[in-house]
Amino acid sequence: VIAIIIQQIEAQILTPQIMKRAFAINPIVVLVAIFIGGRLGGIIGVLASIPLLALALEFFKDYYAKLRSKEEI
Repeated sequence: VIAIIIQQIEAQILTPQIMKRAFAINPIVVLVAIFIGGRLGGIIGVLASIPLLALALEFFKDYYAKLRSKEEI
């Protein structure tokens, strides 16, 4: 029971705060990504959701920056 409580605290409080500081991602977005990853891929989806979210955000930031640089030319 204690292990489940600790795991829930880590998953719902600590992980979003760490990801917010590491990747500048809103904790609500992290929780939604974890939820969607869990619904789509089970435990593997939960584990892969944050790296995939960070990858997607970096891709869109880079894509948006390239679009903006083309507009300035």
